[in-house]
Amino acid sequence: MEHNRDYVRETLCTLLTENFRVANASLTPEADLFTDLSLDSLDIVDLLSLLNQKFNVFLSPSDFEGCRKLAQFEVRLTQVLNEPARQTTEKSE
Repeated sequence: MEHNRDYVRETLCTLLTENFRVANASLTPEADLFTDLSLDSLDIVDLLSLLNQKFNVFLSPSDFEGCRKLAQFEVRLTQVLNEPARQTTEKSE
């Protein structure tokens, strides 16, 4: 299943507002995850855990090295989710 960037952005923003008390108005493409959104490294790990559950994939902090801006994180997340090796296949019963 291919994940489009709009859906990834919407999901990411929803998780940030609902779980990390980030104001919706702060969620601009240029927002810095650490300084503007006040996330720390543990918050990023928690966010990745939520994304793992939502998309049923394994995401590692190393997948997002160098991603400080929300737009960078979103683009990288979309890329990772669409890697064939990351996609899970459902077993039919």
